[in-house]
Amino acid sequence: MKVLLCDPDPGWSEQMISGIQDYGICADAVTEPAELWCSQAEVQGIIVNLLELESLLYWGTSFVTIPEDTGGYPAVIQSLCLQGKKVILVLPELNYEIECACLKAGAVECIYKGQPMDLIVQRVIRAFEEELKRDVLWFDGVQFDRAEGRLTSQEHSVILTRMEQKVMEALFKHGTELTEKQDLLMLLWGEQDDIHKYRLDTLIKHIRRKLQGFPICIYTRYGKGYYLGIVNYIRE
Repeated sequence: MKVLLCDPDPGWSEQMISGIQDYGICADAVTEPAELWCSQAEVQGIIVNLLELESLLYWGTSFVTIPEDTGGYPAVIQSLCLQGKKVILVLPELNYEIECACLKAGAVECIYKGQPMDLIVQRVIRAFEEELKRDVLWFDGVQFDRAEGRLTSQEHSVILTRMEQKVMEALFKHGTELTEKQDLLMLLWGEQDDIHKYRLDTLIKHIRRKLQGFPICIYTRYGKGYYLGIVNYIRE
């Protein structure tokens, strides 16, 4: 599954993304709150800092009755929920009134930013537990159905072999972050000798052929491992 993360602190956002990606969540950090107003079918959730909602208030307050001392936050939360996406609110500091109002408006969770990151990650995972059980991963418009072993985009659909599925699941979970070659070798065969390195290289070639026509591809960091990216995207 995929979520959009909007927070003014890029360091905190990076920690959050790193913490949740091992659970099958692909997260993109967005810099403009308006980007949360997306029509992307692959986005199942939104994690947004309360401060970022202020710039979204112009979307209107007609959806709900706004309690005193909560600003227009409940209206924005409910409007975001109307997209069919789960919304998690990040509170810079504790505010019981705003938390209650936003939960009532439809937010599935309110997280206090002062909590330890491992606790925050666990609360996020619980909030998206139902979606994660569907065995579907997303990366840049491509869906990987782990139950069927199928990759699907708007124009293409292919079935992967069991070994190919293991590779793609690891790559989807890490996204644009590097998946170490040695980790893939241990995952697939439990060994890292030259014979299995050659088998992995061959397996990657087969997957790349199946990805022809898809908007994503597998890139190599020679001697290190592999990562996903969009076609014609060159990573620095």
